[in-house]
Amino acid sequence: MSPTAQILLIASCVLVYITITEFRQHRIRNEVVLVLLGLYLAFAVINHDWIQLVVHVGFAILVFVPMLYAYSLRMMAGGDLKLFTAATVWVGPTCFLPFIALFTLFIGVQILGGRLGIVALHKAKQRGVALGPSIATALIATFLTGCLDESTRANLFSVLGQWWFDFAYWLLPSAPHGG
Repeated sequence: MSPTAQILLIASCVLVYITITEFRQHRIRNEVVLVLLGLYLAFAVINHDWIQLVVHVGFAILVFVPMLYAYSLRMMAGGDLKLFTAATVWVGPTCFLPFIALFTLFIGVQILGGRLGIVALHKAKQRGVALGPSIATALIATFLTGCLDESTRANLFSVLGQWWFDFAYWLLPSAPHGG
């Protein structure tokens, strides 16, 4: 197993721990989020991708600002804000859309599970759903898509580009092309 895969496996285990802790104690500990960020730093160091590290951190700061506003309106808890920011550092701008799509899907599943009585939703002081489990699950699912692997992303974009070119050529067969 490659060192990159090992780091992703360890990060996934940390995310499972976060999910279990959030469901049981309704808390996300700062130390665990810092471990998750440290694992991303190790991931970036092993991949020798310093520019990606800077871009991901900058993007996470950019996403943090509106999330901080949501936190100030009590739409999310502090632990959820920290975990979402750490997840954004992991996914960066290139994998953010798949992450958000998966996050939305898992929030829906979590709310449905709460309505059916399978999953306990926060009551009393808290005003809604614990976002931590959905954030953690969406990040694990993003890992599994291979989106963080540059060669996988390049192949995907190559296939999508070829599909787009073929579609455009089918749509406009008389247009000039290179082949």
